[in-house]
Amino acid sequence: SDLAIVLFFGLRDLAVVHFPEWIPAIAFLIGWFPRRFFRFLKEKVFTLMGMRQKEAKSLPLEMIQGTQLFQRTRLSEAGIDDAENLANANLLELLLRTPFNPRLLIDWISQAKLYIIFRDQIYTLREAKVRTIFDLKRTMGDDEAKAALFAIVKRLSHKADAKKAGLREISEEELKVAYVACKDDKDIRWLESAQRCLLGLEK
Repeated sequence: SDLAIVLFFGLRDLAVVHFPEWIPAIAFLIGWFPRRFFRFLKEKVFTLMGMRQKEAKSLPLEMIQGTQLFQRTRLSEAGIDDAENLANANLLELLLRTPFNPRLLIDWISQAKLYIIFRDQIYTLREAKVRTIFDLKRTMGDDEAKAALFAIVKRLSHKADAKKAGLREISEEELKVAYVACKDDKDIRWLESAQRCLLGLEK
């Protein structure tokens, strides 16, 4: 492809010193899998250089627990480049376009739905054992669990090392507003139904 040719000549002087016989093969593979290559290069080069990568997107997929480079690459190939896209993704379409099982995709999507609401407050919720939008609905829908969550979130945000640990303050009002917004959301209810169906099939 044109991309393989460009990379071949662009990297030739650097690569020829170390593995000259590999250059044609590498250029060929890059031509076939350009998106995977560039995502791999983007993540690995900054790691090797000891630099913190500055994400262009404010809601990176790296924040979704359980995703590694391979999974994020496959999601990117399906048009899911950040957590906002993932939160609004169609589960059935992702099942057709990616190799991941439905339980895993539902977990990622439900995490993303919570993340796009709370953003940098997500660490506080995770520390309080609320990692998905389903967890938030269950907790806020039970008076005893809700009161416990309010107390835990308040305690976490006032810890001595809260700022260093990324534990941001979340008010009771913010949690209540988020719950009202998500409790009757049709997409979330559909995902919950799909999850219950899968759990029933696996018993």
